[in-house]
Amino acid sequence: GQQVTVPFMLTLAFSSNFAPSKIADPAFLRRLGYKIEFKPLSLTDYQALWMSLAKDYQMTLVPEFFETLSQLHRDNDVAYFPC
Repeated sequence: GQQVTVPFMLTLAFSSNFAPSKIADPAFLRRLGYKIEFKPLSLTDYQALWMSLAKDYQMTLVPEFFETLSQLHRDNDVAYFPC
């Protein structure tokens, strides 16, 4: 193949109304995080992501949810990644 050097920063965004499981096989989805860099979120953004997903799936998160989740991240020294 050929390579081209581009003199600016490029961001590629994928968007679809389809569920990921409808457009890609599980093996591809598992490896996606190794191909695309995901940076950790702030705690506030991470919580907002969870709240949005809970709303989309019509789920109610108990008040202790975020404290337990945050404690798991601290105990295992894991950043708040969005994937």
